[in-house]
Amino acid sequence: MSYRSAWRLRAALLVAGARIAWASDPASAQLTMGAEARVQAASNPLLLPGDDRDAILAEASVRPRYRTISATGDVLEVAGVLTGRTFSRLYRDYLLGSLRGSGTLRDSERLSASASVGYVRDLAGDAIAASVAAAIAPQSVRNLWQTAADLTWRPDARTTIRPAIAAERATFSDSVLLRDTGSARLEIALLRLLSAQTWVGVRPLATVSRTAGQPGLTRAAGFAVLDSQLSPTVHLRAEAGMEHVDAAPATALLARRPAATAVAGSIDLCQRRARTDLCALASLGSEVSALTGFQRRLAGGLTLSHRIDERWTLVAQADYQRIAAPRGAAAAIPVRDLDALAALLRFDRRTGPATTLSGELSYAQRGTGAGSTPRSLYAGVRFRWEPRVR
Repeated sequence: MSYRSAWRLRAALLVAGARIAWASDPASAQLTMGAEARVQAASNPLLLPGDDRDAILAEASVRPRYRTISATGDVLEVAGVLTGRTFSRLYRDYLLGSLRGSGTLRDSERLSASASVGYVRDLAGDAIAASVAAAIAPQSVRNLWQTAADLTWRPDARTTIRPAIAAERATFSDSVLLRDTGSARLEIALLRLLSAQTWVGVRPLATVSRTAGQPGLTRAAGFAVLDSQLSPTVHLRAEAGMEHVDAAPATALLARRPAATAVAGSIDLCQRRARTDLCALASLGSEVSALTGFQRRLAGGLTLSHRIDERWTLVAQADYQRIAAPRGAAAAIPVRDLDALAALLRFDRRTGPATTLSGELSYAQRGTGAGSTPRSLYAGVRFRWEPRVR
């Protein structure tokens, strides 16, 4: 799949969205508008080296969302976020946000298709334990364009075939290491219902990544898939397999890197009860990187959400990632193994039918691989307003 073919998805998605909107019943359309404000004190909000980094940050967001359903079950949704963030000292102001359009076309119970187009402008440090770029340069602003589409075909009651394609392009500012990156992915999932609650199958995929100033690289991988409802409250999804990344010739930044084959996989285990959700996630494999095309990444996380009563909810979260240094890195890329940790504790109180007030305490750190570990403690309050507007 070429980059040009992948980006042609945009035109197809616009046509699909127009079809859904034309066929929709006006009575099914829903427009919602939310708003959010946050004030937070942080000892080092952007996780930069050095002392005297503390600041108070304030931000405000609006969250519009439009959703409509046609008489045949087709769904069209457009959602966005616009956020302004300012700091009391040291740091510049940021304008962040996202816009995403998605649609699902249902031809029958056996055949459906979905697609999405999106744009994200975010600060890398906001996802310090979830992104390779965040661990390298948390102060960087990323502009990300994404396109994806998939087809779900059920030839019989026990078989699901789901091909999918996706493409994205990312640009970065405020970083001398991160470079513009584009990637395209093609995959197909073949699943078979083994019992009433268990699916098994395979998922081969291929990803092409091109980072500015470097040759394109290809990652091929294959996974065995298990998806099972272990009990009425416990769900497991696991993938185990191998990946292969092509050799890369020498560049001004990197020595020649030989081809590499390694183990890859993921596991996602969740228990969902009436008042408590608890999930654990772990993954190992190569991911698209704005530094070298692909980098090996180990990640894990725990999330707990507990509804104390009708008004109070407790949310706790911890995430970790470790990123292997690029093989053959020259002095021009002074990056060794990286790691990052983030933890959050939040109490939400429902103050009205459409309002929530939250108090939150969080911690983040990143290991730069060069002997320093910038870290920060955050404490603040958040107010969310989510009324429905027609």
